[in-house]
Amino acid sequence: RQVARWAELARAAKEAGELPTAVTYHKEKKEMARELSLVAVAAARATPGAPPPATREEEYRHRREVHFRGSIGEQQLEVAVVRARGLAPAKGMAAVDSHVLVSLALPDLRGAAPQQWRTRKVANCASPEYKEVFRFELDRSKRSLARYAHKKKLSFEVLHARLLRAALPLGRCEMTLEELVSRAEVRRQLPLLQGRRDTGAVLDVRLRLCYPLAEKHIEHEVERIVRVTGFPAPLHAPAPTPAPAPAAQQQEERQQEERQQEERQQEAHAHAQAAAGRAGTPPPQAPAPTQAQAKADAKAQPKAEAKVQQAVDYDAVQRLVSNDVLEWALEEAQREAAAARGRGQGVPEELATRVQQLEAALQVLVIQVQTGALDEDAYVARVQAAIAEERALAQALLTTDRRQAQRALLRAKLMAKELEGE
Repeated sequence: RQVARWAELARAAKEAGELPTAVTYHKEKKEMARELSLVAVAAARATPGAPPPATREEEYRHRREVHFRGSIGEQQLEVAVVRARGLAPAKGMAAVDSHVLVSLALPDLRGAAPQQWRTRKVANCASPEYKEVFRFELDRSKRSLARYAHKKKLSFEVLHARLLRAALPLGRCEMTLEELVSRAEVRRQLPLLQGRRDTGAVLDVRLRLCYPLAEKHIEHEVERIVRVTGFPAPLHAPAPTPAPAPAAQQQEERQQEERQQEERQQEAHAHAQAAAGRAGTPPPQAPAPTQAQAKADAKAQPKAEAKVQQAVDYDAVQRLVSNDVLEWALEEAQREAAAARGRGQGVPEELATRVQQLEAALQVLVIQVQTGALDEDAYVARVQAAIAEERALAQALLTTDRRQAQRALLRAKLMAKELEGE
């Protein structure tokens, strides 16, 4: 509600030409939206029983200009007759069938005066609801209008309507236009008089101008809002990162064995060279590869390079630093797990491990924000660096692995949208 309210205030300030005020409201709206998103993330990932975030109430004072530009013309005076209350029947009448005659003691744009307007009749009601609006013409080009507004009158006469006979007066009231010099809207409850006698009835009316006759109409409003000041420390430590999957362990062990075997071969070759030097014979040379072997090696080299690229995990959880990208990756992994279960198969161990790693990474990110270990500027800088890295990766993989290039571009797009939302 506060975010929508501040967006409305920013829009109103911009339309009124108060750009610094509009910018201030817009910045505060973005800060409120950020606080709201952090509260939503914390609520989604909170430990059961965790206390709510700390908040404080602030008193905010708004300064706004009241005007009706765009809805009322500059040369118009809008008069609304809202209701009458406590009307007494006219002499010899059992009920009240009333309407209101409104007269403005000013000429219209063609010079005709006075201007008059009559509301509809409300039958058999002592407190009728008229709720009718009429717009009189007002020549604002005359400078004397504001100067003599205290002498210009608007009169209201409540009459009992009779068919084919003269209406009977039920009460009369009037007001000057003086308040419209500095106000764009005036609301009044006017007592109805019969001659000089107060009838006890009142008439509710409202006057509006596009803008006041001479001065700006400024109102000050006080509003209490709630701001988030911090998050409580987590009740439990973050879940430890799960151990690597058995397949990854086996791959690492194979690579280690290959490295050890290569070291042993190099050591044996060095010993052979040393022994040949002591005997005065040339060291043994590796046999030259045949033409067929050379062709086979040249053909296998691109495949080996592709295998090396495939061995790199571009979707590794450790590379994902954005909240939105982590949530996207988690949803993707959970869908794959649900699909495996739907086929009657067990969830692969690697997939289950990835789901756990993504959940743990999201929880750690939330805790870092809650405890202040990661502020907004540092997070934005981290995400911006990740965007640049993903785009460079997509460019590098465009010819060798189109699927991974598309995924890198998707991650960059998600992070860019997240920063735009901030």
